[in-house]
Amino acid sequence: MMKYMLPYLSFFLHKAFKEYVSMWFFFFSFFLIFVSYFINSFSFLMSGLYSGLFLLDFVSYILFILSIWLTVLLLMSSKGVRYGDKTLIFCYLCLLSMFFLMLVFFVDNVVFFYIFFELASLPTLLFIIRFGYQPERWRAGVYLIMYTFFGSIPFFICLMWWMINGLDSMSFFFSYYSYYFSNFNMFFFIGCGLAFMVKLPIFGVHIWLPKAHVEAPISGSMLLAGLLLKLGGYGYIRFFSLFNCFMNFSGYYFSIGFIGGLFACFITFRQSDLKCFIAYSSVCHMSLILGSLFTYNFISVSGSMMMMFGHGLISCGMFCLASLYYDRLSSRSFYVLGGMSSFMVCGILLWFLILGLNMGLPPFFSFWSEMSLFMSVSSWWISGTWLVIMLSFQMAGVINLFYFIGVSHGDSFSEKVNYEFKVREQVLLFMMIYPILMLFFMVSFFI
Repeated sequence: MMKYMLPYLSFFLHKAFKEYVSMWFFFFSFFLIFVSYFINSFSFLMSGLYSGLFLLDFVSYILFILSIWLTVLLLMSSKGVRYGDKTLIFCYLCLLSMFFLMLVFFVDNVVFFYIFFELASLPTLLFIIRFGYQPERWRAGVYLIMYTFFGSIPFFICLMWWMINGLDSMSFFFSYYSYYFSNFNMFFFIGCGLAFMVKLPIFGVHIWLPKAHVEAPISGSMLLAGLLLKLGGYGYIRFFSLFNCFMNFSGYYFSIGFIGGLFACFITFRQSDLKCFIAYSSVCHMSLILGSLFTYNFISVSGSMMMMFGHGLISCGMFCLASLYYDRLSSRSFYVLGGMSSFMVCGILLWFLILGLNMGLPPFFSFWSEMSLFMSVSSWWISGTWLVIMLSFQMAGVINLFYFIGVSHGDSFSEKVNYEFKVREQVLLFMMIYPILMLFFMVSFFI
């Protein structure tokens, strides 16, 4: 078997290096720098670096690496798309999104965090409106604006209360000021969490996500799923010590997370559009993160970081594949794409691999992230573990296998023509899957 695979592999690597030498050099050099710095300074990252306005620690550093990696993949994914005179605007939006995300992940002041937290949605909105495909992109933009606006108002009121009461610091180090919030009412707890729930999003405030994904181009979907959804989980982790003052209310968020995730699983079965399927799958993953975070232990935070990092790359790969299918067959419908194993072998192989990673196939990185969240829930509520297992089974096993079998072996209404991927597209998908496969050897650094 190897004698048939080696010529194809050597031809692929020769052509890829010939056409994309600088890109490959950047990717692998950046990845090696990331690994070496991560290993050598792990103790430094765990302790953190505080400078008064900026904060660099383990959480912000991991999401910063994810932001840079996916921003380069954004530019790479749209290389084959001809935007004409909009190409420069597209590049500026990619850089602007990376700039806002870096500030969100590094800033320590809560007021600046709120400003950049809301501004981070602006590039995604411009991607949808400026580079969307259908006239309905304006409605998707309105949904994104309205949900973000009404979710941020309670958060803004809580910040104003905090400033009016004259606390000595606006830093994220809430542990020194927890007694200010211990006697406050539940509105402060819900107000801070609602903005993060919209960004995750959680079932009930998720309507804007499928609409935005359907109308967004490939770069907008990758930015939205890979980076923007991580802002909600990052906000919960940063406000972790504040929410620790309200352990009596944590059961509400635990119930919202897991029960909403189950509802999202059942709705996923009804989706015929691949982008809607991926969007609701993201809602299931983010619901698992929300429910586990409010168990208030270290393994829930580390497991959430692992799942956010893995989901950022896996969901981007799924959206990239859905976009490549759309470019060839002019449809993302589950019924039109059936039977693709007979005329797109490479595409089905990558689809199987990404769906396997999405369902937490052992022993890869996503499997250990889900196991960490299971252990955090079982340590807090033993009977609730069965609810988590049910959610994981619905999401990981049944749904992903259902969509894989339907796309690869189902009946097709499309013409059977050879639609194999170009070298650029294979390299792009490889650079999304490769970190997930390699991070299996670095699981111990997250736990």
